[in-house]
Amino acid sequence: MKKISMAAIILVYTVVSMFAAFIGIEKIREKYSAEDEIIAFFDSGRTNLVIGDMLVKGYAQPLVSGGEILLPFDLVKDLIDPTIYMDPGGAVVTVTSDDKVIRMRDGELEAYVNMEPVRLDMSARYINRVLYVPVMVFREIFGIEAVYLEEHDVVIIDFLKNYEHAGFVSPYVYQNPDNQGKNPAGRPGTVPEPVAIRSGMSIKFPLYREIGAEGEEVDVFEIDGEWARIRTSEGVIGYIESRFLRSSVSFENIVVDLVRRTPGEIGDIVLAWQYIYKTTPPVEDFMEFPQINVYSPTWFTVMDPDGTMESRADAPYVEKVHEIGALIWPLLNNTFSDIEMTSAVLNNPEARDNIIRQILAYSQLYGFDGINMDFENIYLRDRDAYTQLIREIMPYARKLGIKISVDVGIPGGSDNYSLCYDHKRLSDNADYIMVMTYDQFWASSPTAGSQAQLAWVEEQIELTLQYVHPDKLVMGIPFYTRIWRELDGTVRNINTVGIDRAMEIVGEKNAAMEWDEESGQYYAHYVEDGAVYRMWLEDPRSIYLKAGLAAEYGLRGVAVWQLSLGNEKVWESIGRSLSERLVEQ
Repeated sequence: MKKISMAAIILVYTVVSMFAAFIGIEKIREKYSAEDEIIAFFDSGRTNLVIGDMLVKGYAQPLVSGGEILLPFDLVKDLIDPTIYMDPGGAVVTVTSDDKVIRMRDGELEAYVNMEPVRLDMSARYINRVLYVPVMVFREIFGIEAVYLEEHDVVIIDFLKNYEHAGFVSPYVYQNPDNQGKNPAGRPGTVPEPVAIRSGMSIKFPLYREIGAEGEEVDVFEIDGEWARIRTSEGVIGYIESRFLRSSVSFENIVVDLVRRTPGEIGDIVLAWQYIYKTTPPVEDFMEFPQINVYSPTWFTVMDPDGTMESRADAPYVEKVHEIGALIWPLLNNTFSDIEMTSAVLNNPEARDNIIRQILAYSQLYGFDGINMDFENIYLRDRDAYTQLIREIMPYARKLGIKISVDVGIPGGSDNYSLCYDHKRLSDNADYIMVMTYDQFWASSPTAGSQAQLAWVEEQIELTLQYVHPDKLVMGIPFYTRIWRELDGTVRNINTVGIDRAMEIVGEKNAAMEWDEESGQYYAHYVEDGAVYRMWLEDPRSIYLKAGLAAEYGLRGVAVWQLSLGNEKVWESIGRSLSERLVEQ
């Protein structure tokens, strides 16, 4: 009985051991064996779209009509051209590049390229309530290639300028000396190892398909150690083991320099805005300071919803500026008090075109070197429309050789004077951004304070640099001082004066004056008729410190509001500050 029991125990132990070993082998096999499940890559029942190494989903499907490929507008904006613009109502689509502005209207085969009519085989149009745009518009602009493979019902788009990639995949053929595999004749030979295109970087991921024994050309997007991300000729994107690549794969990274300086362009900008009320003063009254290399008289204003511009341009003034070796960038503003008219202009493509035509005509007529755009009091909802106006100006400006600078409020302020500017996108398009680092306490402020404290100005520069490259950013400096009157708890800005007049008032009123470190200004106050009058003074010392910030942060320069409010000493302080800080760096 005892022997039987021992034999039974041994038998049970043997069976259990064999079972455990079997389970272990299965687990090992499960762990190390390749997944052989085949899954579909494309969505069935629709035309698929592949852009580069991405199968695009979540949009209306592409359409093919008469051999032309059309893509949904929102897909184009998200994945191909983030600057494509649709005017309110969706009737007009605008595409801009470095040298072209292309307008397409819903269903019309006549488009406009740089305001000249051209015939299109296919235009933008609504299909089943989806706005579609023809790919042909983007081929030259973005250097893309688009093909439709009818057999597989797939559209493939590549950005050819981004990289070059090529490779050939074939089964890995190895010698089999142990006769474990034989060729069709039954003799020892070579054994091909199948190549699986998998959905992930592991043999445990399901596969889309295998590469045939003859191999095939593929596009190679990335090699990460033992795995390569590839795309087949029919658009299937997946991973193969990199050892199967038979030809060398080379990648060419394209480095885009977003900030370029053209030959003959000025270095540091020292711009003076000059306020022109009705007529430009006679040229014998021209205010010349050697530190100024750009003059910007306020000559142009948009007057009506059609974009008609009022001009105060003066040929002798332009000749004088060029005679002294400076540049002239006249200022174009909107009618600040009429926000509705500004909105109508910005949202009307014909009005935008009208503004551009006039800018070009006046620039050629007078020989301008640039235009300074100063649109203020803009609805927040028109933020993109203003960016679009600047974007549409640029191709023409480049062709004509003139610079476009854009005045903007500080980031994070009010809706109509700060948030209405898309600082980054404006900077991406315009040549220069002039940030108005003044009016810290504006004219209607209920509290008295500085027009531009030094600490506040520096904070605004740091904020703006989050959106604008320093080589494009020009810092605004005020030459004015506000005079505040406080009486019975009520504060009112009673006057705004220039540098000389402010110092005269200090002397006339025998005002107490002391240096304020935080403001980087002299603070002055006096009492008259029971009211307290306060001033934060701009003078050569305060201006010197502000201009020093431009050099310290590597900005492109300074722009001053405005010319007639300054004097020789403050201009000398700007020149000294910029040159001394640059030497220190």
